[in-house]
Amino acid sequence: MTNHADIKKVVMNGIYFTGGGSTNDFLRDQIKLGDGIKSTLSQNPLLDNINGLEKVMADRDKYKDYIMS
Repeated sequence: MTNHADIKKVVMNGIYFTGGGSTNDFLRDQIKLGDGIKSTLSQNPLLDNINGLEKVMADRDKYKDYIMS
């Protein structure tokens, strides 16, 4: 369940669209956000997952609590 602090973070930071789904204009248009929430589309959404995985693999100890094997 979300709390007010989580909602405040979303309003403050906005929404970041990345990955393959972010290239779908229809999907982005269906997510209607209020005027107070900014949305940002990644510069290279199709490679974000690969680039993120590369960072995790380079520093596994830092992300060990998040890695599932």
